[in-house]
Amino acid sequence: MASPVALRKNPALLTERATRKLPRFILLAMAVAYCAAGLIGRDPWRTDDAVTFGVAWTMAHGHSLDWIMPNVLGDPVVQDGPLVYWLAAVSMWVLGGLVGEPLAARIPTGLATGLALAATWYATYTLARTRQAQPVQFLFGGAPEPRDYGRAIADGAVLTLLATLGLLLRLHEATPEALQFSLLCVAMYGLVLTLDRPRAGAAWLGMALAGLLLARGQQAALPLALVVLGLALFYRPIAPARKWLALITVPVAIAPALAWAYLLHEQGAAGQAYLQAWLTWNLTANSGQSGSVALYFARNLLIFGWPALPFALIAAWRWRQRVSAPHVMLPAAMVLSHLLYILVISAEGQEALMVSVLPGSFILAAFLLPTLSRSTSNAIDWFALMSLSFGIFLVWLGYLAMQAGWPSTLSRNFSKLAPGWTPSFSVPAFAFALVATLFWTYTVWWRTAKKPIVVWRAMIISGVGVLTAWFLLTTLWMPWINHTRTYRDVALSMKAALPDQHLEACVSTQRLSLPQRAIFGYFAGVRFEARPLGTAVQTKEDILGDGARDDAFVSPAPVACDWLLTQDSLRALSERVFLPALPDGPRAGQWTLVWEGRRFSDRDERFRLYRLEPRRNTR
Repeated sequence: MASPVALRKNPALLTERATRKLPRFILLAMAVAYCAAGLIGRDPWRTDDAVTFGVAWTMAHGHSLDWIMPNVLGDPVVQDGPLVYWLAAVSMWVLGGLVGEPLAARIPTGLATGLALAATWYATYTLARTRQAQPVQFLFGGAPEPRDYGRAIADGAVLTLLATLGLLLRLHEATPEALQFSLLCVAMYGLVLTLDRPRAGAAWLGMALAGLLLARGQQAALPLALVVLGLALFYRPIAPARKWLALITVPVAIAPALAWAYLLHEQGAAGQAYLQAWLTWNLTANSGQSGSVALYFARNLLIFGWPALPFALIAAWRWRQRVSAPHVMLPAAMVLSHLLYILVISAEGQEALMVSVLPGSFILAAFLLPTLSRSTSNAIDWFALMSLSFGIFLVWLGYLAMQAGWPSTLSRNFSKLAPGWTPSFSVPAFAFALVATLFWTYTVWWRTAKKPIVVWRAMIISGVGVLTAWFLLTTLWMPWINHTRTYRDVALSMKAALPDQHLEACVSTQRLSLPQRAIFGYFAGVRFEARPLGTAVQTKEDILGDGARDDAFVSPAPVACDWLLTQDSLRALSERVFLPALPDGPRAGQWTLVWEGRRFSDRDERFRLYRLEPRRNTR
């Protein structure tokens, strides 16, 4: 029996039976499935995923200068940093011939997700073994051993990560934000290591900061650097690591970025202009949020981070009497620093910034589990069971409608949203989906029939259910989803309109976003006209949006090529002006429309290919 004072200060009340670990084979299989689902069987999509692929493809098939100054087929990319592009290009160069270049570019993302899972597990395990994190010690024994308790809590942290809804798409695209998330999980592990192994912790923090600086610039590294500095100065348990943070973390963090900056500077005027543009982008990223964007984050952050972030907030309240304990202070400091940066300092309006709040949330949420009553755990499980079972049922029903045409209404809706799509049956995809569904069914039976007394029982239904639903979507529905998001068909259609002798001809572009440029360049095999480095600083949304690089409505840019690929909006034709505004100037002649097309699933977006016919002399 525990003393009343201990119960008031320590909310964790567990017996030895409750700290059984999740079987290692099952945990590993779930991690592998989570890392792979969504990466296989699709083309580059029109998001950051396509930009990363375009830069990496340019590097893998280009010159050494392309590795120093990232670009998409001649269009400079100065936002973020080069690290994710380097990793994707190396993977493409090594594995592209074996698995295909689109998948090869995404393999580093899967490996980074696996690194995030491992770092989260070990960080939580280390914190759970600290003295202040231990559950109530009973007077007559029966409390769990620190090692068993640490494993069980770490398993709960991984299950929470797997169950977090906002990560599903973000961690399965080749984007700088996915790498940023993984590096923040590594930084969390390094921060925890500084408690007992200061030199090792300082080294891990230095590598994480270096990676963040090269992956997403100072907006990724700054909040982490501030929280490390604040903890080193004011948090006594980390005081012994101050020397090593100064001697190891700081030089390791800045050396790679300085080396890249030096290489850029040595490239002459072009490299120096690129470096200046990258520095300017970094500075403008800290100009503060607009009120509407900050309100959007505040409204949607809890939904994006469900269940990790709400559970983390409740855990911080439950452990408030031990707020100075490492297992509360370190993850809470990570969450608060990134949350304040997003809402107050950062100028980016991307939803992807929300992922930076989550690495610390998983750990805090895991420490909520030993404080939950059995009735609360059952309520969480029943809510997850009902909602996720319904979602899994809908995925299978949709798959039946695709393959068999029943229910007919649902089948017609699928066909309407993806004109031209032809269903096909894949035996491997069906087999994997069936195994995942059987695993979900067994998990539900085990949880409801056996009623296990384990600390992570409140997250097993959520973790397995979300993973199963995502796995089914990315196997059974992947051909249909890929058809609605790919540019393969429209790019190949344009390629067919080009005479064979003009496939390597110079093609200028008008109002093509970076993702479109990357995908058309890859599938159509055309050589685009190089674009000068812009002077205006643009947000990430501008760069990824339609027509971010030039305004074809007002002042069409001069072109140097005899071929011109334009993108316009059919809706804008009736609402604003007629497009495209074709270039005029010394090389002006008669622009002849050679090809027109659009994606099957997009009724607004239109592409046109023109050829410049020389102006005839009428004399």
